[in-house]
Amino acid sequence: MLLKKNPTPAGVKEVIAASEHKAAKWLKTLDGKDVWYWPAELEQHANVAKQVGVTEYTKGIATAD
Repeated sequence: MLLKKNPTPAGVKEVIAASEHKAAKWLKTLDGKDVWYWPAELEQHANVAKQVGVTEYTKGIATAD
């Protein structure tokens, strides 16, 4: 899975472009130090949080618009 930690704006665009739905999900630690992006259709927020070891986070979806 394409999962980017703390990507640049170009990295976010890369994830969005790789998405079948042209959208990326993201989750961010509550302290704002780290954020991860991945193609929206590939995984749920809670599963990625578990994979990266984060228990408290905010989440959302980014699109090319």
